[in-house]
Amino acid sequence: MVIDTWVNAHSPLLWRGTTFLESADVALSGVGPDGRYDPARMVTDNLTLMDRLGIDRAVLMTALRADGASADHPSVEQLAMLTAPHADRFWLSAFVDQPRDPVANLERIRALHAEPRFVLVQVIPLMQQVAVDDRLHYPVYAACAEVGLPVSINVGQPGPPVRSYCQDPRLLENVLIDFPRLRVIACHLGHPDERLLVTYLHRFANLYLSTSGWLADAMDEAIRVAVQSDLGRDRIVWASDHPLHSMERARRAVDTLALDDTNRNAYLGGTADALLRRA
Repeated sequence: MVIDTWVNAHSPLLWRGTTFLESADVALSGVGPDGRYDPARMVTDNLTLMDRLGIDRAVLMTALRADGASADHPSVEQLAMLTAPHADRFWLSAFVDQPRDPVANLERIRALHAEPRFVLVQVIPLMQQVAVDDRLHYPVYAACAEVGLPVSINVGQPGPPVRSYCQDPRLLENVLIDFPRLRVIACHLGHPDERLLVTYLHRFANLYLSTSGWLADAMDEAIRVAVQSDLGRDRIVWASDHPLHSMERARRAVDTLALDDTNRNAYLGGTADALLRRA
């Protein structure tokens, strides 16, 4: 079982000309010959890529409050419809795009929980410059703890030139302590504080790490060692952040890790399956 736990479902054209794009060679999934983005094409493009790379399932991510009015931002409901013929290949997630409306976010999460393939809520502090432990995010954390959904949180230095304090990995402590029943996935590895995150793995049983946004051969040595350990076997998951970071490059780079079969299977999908699968 191989699961890519972060595949962007919104249009990659939104990032063209920004510092988010990895390079001009990134595959623009869903963009047709006419230069327009089509969510249905995105699903087909990703399926083709997943089949070629031996990836069994992808977690598609869109905006929490997307209403489907724009093709660039398909709603969770639209993604559920488009992926229904391939329900075993796609799970769904959403990032908090409007953190300053916490009550609406809480209500939206409760409503989306009715969709059985909705498995994850994502908090990306750099987007709106609202810190990991800001009170605006606490209703989101409370709602997810209530219904049993994990939350992934971006931590570490962001790529774009925005204030980084909002993603300081140290802010995770408050969330992990205040919500001990909430399963938290620290995404993007907290660079340059990877060793701190590994320490947190030992301290907090409800913390997981995602290697999203980093190729395996570029990860800090502390993370590479952790993936090979008994702790890493149960608490670290693989992700690409495709197409901002190529799914193919991310998948191929895993082969540079010295993993035994047990840890390799856990890292590539076993741990994610146990963490995200809805009962």
